[in-house]
Amino acid sequence: METPKHLSQGCQRAFAEIVDRYEITPDGYLVLIGALENFDRYKQARRLVTREGIVRADGTRHPACAVEQSSYKLFIAGLRHLGLDAGDLSALA
Repeated sequence: METPKHLSQGCQRAFAEIVDRYEITPDGYLVLIGALENFDRYKQARRLVTREGIVRADGTRHPACAVEQSSYKLFIAGLRHLGLDAGDLSALA
């Protein structure tokens, strides 16, 4: 399967690494792409929170904190569904 172009370069490398190392079913490709999309979303939210801070000027929690948390959980859940571990993905380091 061709590497999805909408993923970040790191996630494109991770996709290629996983596809080369493991047998992925057609349904598994959808799970893998979703997991990597969530990793990209996690990284975007993390950069935003790092730049703008966890707490906004009005004293409320930055909305990107929730996006960061849920996206990372979905990324991990996708990998677990495939029987993979994030620690094995050198492309995401």
